[in-house]
Amino acid sequence: METAPDVTFTAVPIGRGKLIAELEAGAADIAVGSYPSLYANVKEQTLFREDYVCILPKALAPDGVLSLSDYKALDHIVVDGRHYSHGHQEAERLILETIDQRRVRMVSETFMVTALIAETNDLVLTVPRSVARVVRSPRMTIVAPPLDLPTIEVKQYWHERFDHDPGNMWLRSLIAECRADHQSEARQITVLPSRETATGAQAILSPDMRVRAAG
Repeated sequence: METAPDVTFTAVPIGRGKLIAELEAGAADIAVGSYPSLYANVKEQTLFREDYVCILPKALAPDGVLSLSDYKALDHIVVDGRHYSHGHQEAERLILETIDQRRVRMVSETFMVTALIAETNDLVLTVPRSVARVVRSPRMTIVAPPLDLPTIEVKQYWHERFDHDPGNMWLRSLIAECRADHQSEARQITVLPSRETATGAQAILSPDMRVRAAG
């Protein structure tokens, strides 16, 4: 990193129910994700929004589109956002209301790992657009979901104790600067339209993480 060559970063999974305490204690400097219920003395900044997409094998959508009837008939892998009070839980609720529970073949709590699992299985994965960046297999396709999903915002969070801390301020500004690159990469992902168009809302997700900087 040219501006701070001696700084190192550690990205770690977010623990259930411990995030506010870790931010307050300085165990985590910044949290990045979507946490509508994260409010106790925690400040936030919206970084970006993204729409949802479906990742699935081309063989399951041979004409490059996914109808609602096909969506209901196929097997799915679902990302569970409820345990973390994550912003994805509203989209998850709508997905589970649309498909039969017997069609849910796997549940995961991690977006990126879920995408890698979906890449090697005949399952449908409905996730924010940026997650699709990890999919490299030529057997997969990315299409618009045939159901209306809510907006989800990706934000960075920090505790008010560190609002004027120079290191924390620098890290927040660095993360904010990176959002333009993130959005540019996400826009490069080709998403085929759904056959039965529902008014899709904006959604996100870069992988959720806590960031700890040391210099």
